[in-house]
Amino acid sequence: MADVSTNLKKDWGLTQEAFNKLLTSLDDDRELAAEKYEVLRTKLSRFFQWRDCPSPEDHTDDVLNIVARKISEGETIESVSSYSYGVARMLCKEIRKKQEAEHRAFTNIPITVQTNQSDDEKDSLHECLDKCLGKLPDESRELILGYYQGDKREKIDQRQIMAAKYNITLNALRINACRIRDKLEICIEECLKTRRAK
Repeated sequence: MADVSTNLKKDWGLTQEAFNKLLTSLDDDRELAAEKYEVLRTKLSRFFQWRDCPSPEDHTDDVLNIVARKISEGETIESVSSYSYGVARMLCKEIRKKQEAEHRAFTNIPITVQTNQSDDEKDSLHECLDKCLGKLPDESRELILGYYQGDKREKIDQRQIMAAKYNITLNALRINACRIRDKLEICIEECLKTRRAK
């Protein structure tokens, strides 16, 4: 089975015909196929929930879209259920890799918010940072996490790639990252003040 990210083609959308073929591969009887589809959807959603994957419903849709596309392209799938779980496992691994990369970047963001060094304060700081990152527009969040990702040479290479991606200079990238970090620090200060007030 190929890398799941390569199977999530941006230019492919689920069509009625592809959906019908997916249902038919579940069962020839339309009503039974619909029931099996709903059971499979529920199980896949639980699969992602139990593994603490964010947006389990979205990942479930991704899996079913990949399977539907494979079927519509003529691939013979003996067991749609087993194949779907295989895709789900691979997707889960990719999600984990992405989360680990984001976590490394997340912990590398140099926040100058003053906190005590107790475990509770550190937990509050990380929860507030996570909350404030969630409030950022997708592009800003991607930029700030990418900017601080990696170590030494890897970080330098990453920043050059990002500057090329956004079609800006390294200096402009640094300025953008500093502005986003400043916004994060203000948001985190407010978040921590609210927590202390409770």
